Amino acid sequence: MNTTSLQRAVMRRVYFIWAGRFIMNRFTAKLALMGILLWQFAALVFVAAVVSNAQHGGAGLVHQASYMAKAFIATNLAVQTIILAIVIFGGWLALDAYRNIRPLLSHSPWAV
Repeated sequence: MNTTSLQRAVMRRVYFIWAGRFIMNRFTAKLALMGILLWQFAALVFVAAVVSNAQHGGAGLVHQASYMAKAFIATNLAVQTIILAIVIFGGWLALDAYRNIRPLLSHSPWAV
């Protein structure tokens, strides 16, 4: 392999990485990861049945929290891991969204 073809191969990779970063920033990557996690959660859990069973458990906040905790404990490890990942990445995504929106809000005419 001569130096010209090596240089072209390296520059092709550099341009590919630059284009990837230009198209997909970190917020978009986190959003895509959240979508994949939610898709896997929906594939593993019949969400309509969980909501239906939660409605029959009682109307109070304590009953709902108790039902959700018992349902979480009764699931397998894969679903528990996905739920924890959704909570962690959801918080991370919300913090990132707040950091992205905060400068826009401080310069808006409606800012207090």
